[in-house]
Amino acid sequence: MRQHNWRPFVLILAVLGTGTPVRAQVQLEWKLREGDTFYLHTTGTTRQTLKLMGTPIQQEFETASVDRYKVVKKTSDQIVLEKTIESMKVKASGQGADVADQMAQKVKGAVFLVTLDPRTNMVTKVDGVSAFVKKVFADNPIMQKTLSATLSDDSVRDEQQNVLLGYLFDKPVRKGDKWTRKSRIHLGPMGGFATDGEFTYQGKSPANGAPLDRIDAAWTLTYTLPKEKGGLPFEITKGKFNAPTAKGTYWFDSSAGKLVQLERQYTIKGTITMSTLGQEMEMEMEMDQSSKIRLLDQAPKSE
Repeated sequence: MRQHNWRPFVLILAVLGTGTPVRAQVQLEWKLREGDTFYLHTTGTTRQTLKLMGTPIQQEFETASVDRYKVVKKTSDQIVLEKTIESMKVKASGQGADVADQMAQKVKGAVFLVTLDPRTNMVTKVDGVSAFVKKVFADNPIMQKTLSATLSDDSVRDEQQNVLLGYLFDKPVRKGDKWTRKSRIHLGPMGGFATDGEFTYQGKSPANGAPLDRIDAAWTLTYTLPKEKGGLPFEITKGKFNAPTAKGTYWFDSSAGKLVQLERQYTIKGTITMSTLGQEMEMEMEMDQSSKIRLLDQAPKSE
């Protein structure tokens, strides 16, 4: 009598009979084509309190900007974006408000090149930022030096990494999957933060009237000293901070292959020790920063 091997069929029935649905995998990746154009509309608020020798200095900045991106080159291992700052507005109060407005007016119209590596989800370089700062602020060497420490090829590269690619995973994900990525936050001549981010894919979530891929982020921040003084009359020798809040949410459209919206929030508290003329002073610092970025197919008319 012929023997039948029923084992494969039994295994199949066992899997089907569990009643547990198989969670679909999603590949989170940009689907950019040469010639594509999109806009990032960014709004943000920064509230900052500095206390030096018992005297508080309060500052508040509200910013709104529109950046235009055009894909000028695409290969299997490289995507080059031309980024143009279409508009930038700053509403500021407190010390330094006039300087912030001057910088915003001069930065408008700047054009940079942003190079991406789609294989590793990394921004590999940014060109044109440092040269632009030197040119535009050639009549003000002090401002040029200060701004160069804040707005440089490296600082813009790190920010573009955080916005465009720093939240993506290089493998397909399912709801509940987690991954980690490192990044940086620049504070110019005040130093910055090395960040360890943990990202969680939450599956499809309704946003802007459509089901989008939601990625939640939480960052651990570690303070890093500035590489140079940046025109300041003092040198920062050490800093100690904690970040009770450092989180964000990304909404991505995996079908269209693009970011739709990003929201981030940081609360940073701590102290900085400064050295000047052989004396050290300690300054307390508290900063609340929130921002929202939306991707648009066309520039907003209100800007």
